[in-house]
Amino acid sequence: MTTLILAALLALQQAPNPDPDLSSRPELGASLRKPAKNDDWEFKPTGGFFSNSRIAVGHKVEPVFLDVLIEDKGTGVTMWDPRGAAENTYRSLATTQGVTDARMQPIKSSKLPGGGASNAQAQLLDMTFKRDGKDMELRMWVFVGKQNGNLFSVSVTGEAGTYKKHQKVLDAMLATLQTFKAVFPK
Repeated sequence: MTTLILAALLALQQAPNPDPDLSSRPELGASLRKPAKNDDWEFKPTGGFFSNSRIAVGHKVEPVFLDVLIEDKGTGVTMWDPRGAAENTYRSLATTQGVTDARMQPIKSSKLPGGGASNAQAQLLDMTFKRDGKDMELRMWVFVGKQNGNLFSVSVTGEAGTYKKHQKVLDAMLATLQTFKAVFPK
């Protein structure tokens, strides 16, 4: 009887297995879900296309990535400029070593596919470039999280044509992006 009670208490103390299809950053107020039961996509621990992304999902075979970059609204920050951040991303990428022929469509207001991020109003950067001789494309939605005031840059980057090829899955993932008030560990 005592052994049974100890086993039950031990089972209660063990944390439940985390959801392998969910990446959550509670300290930054964001989470993203990848397709369930789809082994073609995996979370990347160190980023996809951008090395500083906080949440990244990549295709296991083709070079296409969904990156979520988050800038925490620190003390003293009164206002973000999503359009300016999108323009800065273009300028930064266009001058990166190994990147040539950078071209940008006019930045326009847009929402994430499927109403992701609580249907936040974003600035959409749509650009093409060559990297190491390969034609690449980048779509980046830049917005301020309604619930936490952080600046989010959510991008899909890959070789030319990969967004269109995987658009259904990528748009479904973008629709699952949630922003919320940051939760700090105790």
